[in-house]
Amino acid sequence: MSEKPRILIDVDDVIVKNAFLAAFNKFKHTSYKEEDFTEYYFIKEILNERGKAKFAKYILKHDIYENCELMENAEGVMSVLSGLLDIYIASTCVFIGAERTSGVLFERKFNFLMKRFPFLDPNKVILTGIKNCFTGFKYQIDDRLENLHSDIPYKFLFTRNPNKDIGKETLKKYNVIRVDNWIEALDKILRIEFGKKEEKKHENV
Repeated sequence: MSEKPRILIDVDDVIVKNAFLAAFNKFKHTSYKEEDFTEYYFIKEILNERGKAKFAKYILKHDIYENCELMENAEGVMSVLSGLLDIYIASTCVFIGAERTSGVLFERKFNFLMKRFPFLDPNKVILTGIKNCFTGFKYQIDDRLENLHSDIPYKFLFTRNPNKDIGKETLKKYNVIRVDNWIEALDKILRIEFGKKEEKKHENV
């Protein structure tokens, strides 16, 4: 039996929707939305160093994944993909301002993934601080361009507000395919796997 192609999938803002922003709104009693920020680390736009330190303490104290919202169709599509691909998870767990004390975030994120996605192999969950160093994968899905490894043939940039202005020329330069949602990601992967006309093309649509 031939091995399944391998895929590397990010968690925050790819599988999970705005978990840190939801935590921040509880922390500050605000109602910010993703569209209000252009930075991935949105706290840089609104907090001074003292405020960042306080929020870091809040994040370490509260489990932001306990009742987090999933991206639409993430669970269903990943379940389908698990029958077609060998799924690996690669996610950052080092929080700015708590770099040396982020261990609890690793535990919470791992437990969340095991609970919500029972089809995942616990030995294939990579919790890290750097994600652009992994090779040997056919696919990668991430919301940050710099996390996509150049040697991976099919790199999907999952559209979020901080990356929405990255243009087609830039995506073409780095051989990256933009996907706006999980259904679109599934469609493109199925087309690639089953040899349809898009198989050899990396069109940024």
